[in-house]
Amino acid sequence: MKKLFLAMLVLSSLLLLAACNLQGDGTQAAAKPGEERADAAQSGQTTQAQYDWSVPQVVYQRGGKIHFHDPASGRQRILEDETGEVFNLVFDPRRQTLYYTVVRDGMLGLRKATLSDGKLKLQTLKGLELEKDAFVVDIHGEYSELQLVGEKLVLMGGFNYDVYNFSQYNIYSPQDDAWISADSTANIRDLLDGMEPWDMDARQPFETRNQQLFYTGAGKPVAVGNQLQLALDPEHGEEEISYFGLMVSPDGDKVAFNAVLEIVDLAHGPLCIANADGSGQRILSKDGMSRLWSSPQWLGSQLVFLDQFEEGRLAEGEGEGQGRLMISQGSDNAVKLLAEKVRGFTVIPGEG
Repeated sequence: MKKLFLAMLVLSSLLLLAACNLQGDGTQAAAKPGEERADAAQSGQTTQAQYDWSVPQVVYQRGGKIHFHDPASGRQRILEDETGEVFNLVFDPRRQTLYYTVVRDGMLGLRKATLSDGKLKLQTLKGLELEKDAFVVDIHGEYSELQLVGEKLVLMGGFNYDVYNFSQYNIYSPQDDAWISADSTANIRDLLDGMEPWDMDARQPFETRNQQLFYTGAGKPVAVGNQLQLALDPEHGEEEISYFGLMVSPDGDKVAFNAVLEIVDLAHGPLCIANADGSGQRILSKDGMSRLWSSPQWLGSQLVFLDQFEEGRLAEGEGEGQGRLMISQGSDNAVKLLAEKVRGFTVIPGEG
């Protein structure tokens, strides 16, 4: 049962390998210091403001608006051209396209933003003809993430309490501008053109010995979590520590992973990072798996992720389905806050 449960977690968290003019609390999103408004032509189809996607940046959904954030310079921008309530988003580096869904009359529609001569062109694509509520977790209010798998987009819906996860697969083909839905995993591989997201961890250069995780991508196995004092919770009877969400940064300098220390309703355990030589080991989030929001993503050698608010920080019911957008930095992998009350994010890797 545990193996099946973890398989579902791996599937939902690794598919990406790889966001209304109102905030979730009903207030209008306002520009913050260092943040500029990106006003567009009245048509709303082509922006007047200039954009540069050669610069690595984080793109996130907060308050139903799309925000661009360059962590290096601190520059931020809100895409005002999109007047609909943005639900989720993902960037396709091969097509240099930002895909996102918007809510209109309670239904989800798909849009895309492409760059031409430094300006964004916004276009409407084939809609899902499904209600927004089908893509929201009843318990904590998280939004299902829009994920990129090979050449296609995947949006999971229909939360299933038996597996405590979304169970319906909605797959979009940009080439055909068409959606296909499937309620089981039986034909997912065919629908995803041969991709097998279940095996992503197995393809990563890691191995486990005596409940310790080793990185093997540099030749000799290197322990990457032995300094973190990871320990099972004895109350829940797990026999050994499991690892999933194994990631190596594009430059090969960093690794990241989740350690499963207990399973109750969901798997629980920290999101961890280390340098490829085993130094700089750090727990980034004490419970990186307790929610179903956006999976961590690399921006160069920095890991971008969503973390929960500190206990007692918000009033009961406030900030449901939202988190703190964080980024790791430096050789010691210290953590920096980028934004709060974020529902989902993607990254633009930039050039070089």
